[in-house]
Parts: sequence; C-alpha cells; structure tokens
Amino acid sequence: MLIWAFAMKWLPKRSVDNPKRILVMAFGGVGDAIMMIPTLAILREKRPNAHIALLVSTASGAPTIFQAFPELYDELIAISPTPASWKEAFTQNLKLMRKQFDCALISYISSYSLSTLLPALRSTPKHLLAIVDRHPLRKIYERLFEHRVLLFWESEMRSEILIHQEILRGIEPTYAPRAVEWRWNLVLPAEAQRLAIHWLSQNELWEALQNRPKPFSVLHMSASSAQDYKKLPLSKLAKVVEWLSAQGVSVVVVGTPTESSSLNELQALVNIPLRGCFHLDLLTVAALIRHAAIVLSSDSGIGHLAILVDTPTVRIFGPSFYWGFRKWKEGPFADIFPQIECAPCLRLGILNEKGLSALNCGHRNCLNQLSEHLVIEAVQSALSEKYSALSQKQNRI
Repeated sequence: MLIWAFAMKWLPKRSVDNPKRILVMAFGGVGDAIMMIPTLAILREKRPNAHIALLVSTASGAPTIFQAFPELYDELIAISPTPASWKEAFTQNLKLMRKQFDCALISYISSYSLSTLLPALRSTPKHLLAIVDRHPLRKIYERLFEHRVLLFWESEMRSEILIHQEILRGIEPTYAPRAVEWRWNLVLPAEAQRLAIHWLSQNELWEALQNRPKPFSVLHMSASSAQDYKKLPLSKLAKVVEWLSAQGVSVVVVGTPTESSSLNELQALVNIPLRGCFHLDLLTVAALIRHAAIVLSSDSGIGHLAILVDTPTVRIFGPSFYWGFRKWKEGPFADIFPQIECAPCLRLGILNEKGLSALNCGHRNCLNQLSEHLVIEAVQSALSEKYSALSQKQNRI
C-alpha cells in the first residue's frame, strides 16, 4: 500500500481550484462522530453546492450517529477499517478512486486506520491530514501529505470540536477553528422509542397508567478489554449504586454484548437487583437514556449520547483526554477529572509511551483515589440542575 501510495504521489492529477466533491474521513467512534457534527455543519455552510461524502468505519456506532443527521452530507461510505484480505483493501481503494473526489479531509482520529486507504486518499488533487506528533507513521505520512496539521500530544488542551475543525483548512487555508453553540438534536425513530418503552415495561420500569417511566439510572462504566484502564473500581461504583437505590432510583447497566460480564461483577458487590441491557441497537439505547433520570458513565460513547439527548449525565475521566471531550453543551451535565500530575496519560488517542501511563503505572491513582462521595455529589448536582431548569421553564409558562 505504501508503494502504491508513493506512486500516486508522482502521477499527474486533475487540476482543481474549487473542490466540488469532498471526502471526509471520520473513522472514530460514537463520541468522535458527535464531536465531528459542528465541523460538518461548517463545511456544508462553506460549500453548500459541493457533494460531501463521509468515510466511516463499520466497526463502530458512528454510522448510526451520522445517519441521524443526513442534512450534513450527501453520501455515507461505510467500510471495514481492517480489511479481511489484501484483495479487499485493493477493492476498497479502487472503489474510492472511481468516485473521483476533488479533495480529501482526514481527521486525526482517522489516521490510525489510514494505512490501507493511502492510495485512494493520495489520488485526490487536494488533501489535508490532521495528525498527532507521536503517531508511529508520522514521518511517512508527512512525506505523503504535504498539506497537514500537526497536533502536539504534550500541549493540546482544546475541545475535540475545535480540533476536528482543523481539517477545514483543506478547503480554506486561512480557516481558524471557532467556538460553536450546539444546535443539533438527535431525532429518534418511532420504532426506537417503542422498543425502549417495551423494554422498560418488561423490566417493570414503566408506569402504564401514567404513561411515564419509573425513576431509573443508566450505568455504563464498561469499556473494551483493551481499555479497562478507563473503569472506575467496582468497589467504588457499588457504593454509588447503593446510594442511587436508597434514593428510589433503579439501576440499568447498559453496553454491548461483550460487556455483559460487567453486570455480574457489579451484582456480586451489591444487595439490590440490577437490570442489564446489552442487546438493543444504539438508537433504542438512546431512547432508553432519554427516559432515564441520570446517566453515569466513563469516557465512552454512551456518555456523549446521553448529553446529546439532554439527559442529566455524570462522566468520569481518569486517564482520558478530558479537555478534548469535556462538557460540550449547556445542560445538567457534570464531568469528574482527577487532576493529578500524570493525568491524563491518554491524549489524542495515544497513551504516554514515555514514563507512566495507564498501562504500566501500577497504581491507577486517577481512578483509585477518586472518592465515591465526589461521584454522588456530581449526580446530585446534575439532577438538581435539571429540575431547577424544569421549574424555571414551568414558571415562564
């Protein structure tokens, strides 16, 4: 692929002054997709007549998020980030080349899955790559992409909403990322809402006569096996769960089927019945979250989804890049970030490889020293903010 990509660099290309067919590579997960929405909206405003295509990964829930905002693009191209064979990788490149895009804009979250698509992306007349200075293939990519934005692992402390906007320099070299007031709402399909209410009814969390949910919380403290370092210790989580139950709030643990073991691990530490939800699709989970009193999560897509649907949310950042994903719109949302010297050791998708990191520190102080009382206070604050806002709204009416 590298040989093919370098060959594409020296082959003559079409001359394009004003790109009309723009490809945006956005291979991140659910949270990354949500944070990309303002960038796509600005791109649409600046190029209203252009054909905008999104290149996304089939290995994440990002396609589902983007499908809910069709006004931001014209085409959604979902492919596997890890082709099953070189033949599949070859085919992926040819299909993209045949679409004859004028410009390719590559977000930094996509650079980790970029290698098998280099020929197609290099074949465009114009392109811009955002890349982290610690990327293992940075030197190679810099030789392939003369137009690029370099992000510095040690010093980057901006919101992902601003970081993603850096790719817009590919269509407007003088563009400067700017703060954006959040104005996008997730419209949930009727079927997703129906399935969510059906699940709540089956689990005795829906009051049919009043047509409303009983008080319940959604808990997502799991992560993939490769990201166990994001989890709050179960002993602390158990105390938060018991506090919620004492307030008359039931607890629903959500996640993917591979995360279902988290329910049994937590259940063994508490004396109250927990409910598990690991089989519903992403939009149905969003509908379920919309009915919840509170959502408690680690740095995960579920936490971002809860904020998107305006449910009170508390997110716990341990080693994660807090500044990038911190609260990105107004509302009853609280973030907990233990500001110890070595946190966050995970920035811009890359763990600290020099010195301590979440993989080798041996103490996980960012989470082990976190008090469950701090989490409970954040939950109380988020709930108070929600009901205070509702009261003010009713008074205005």
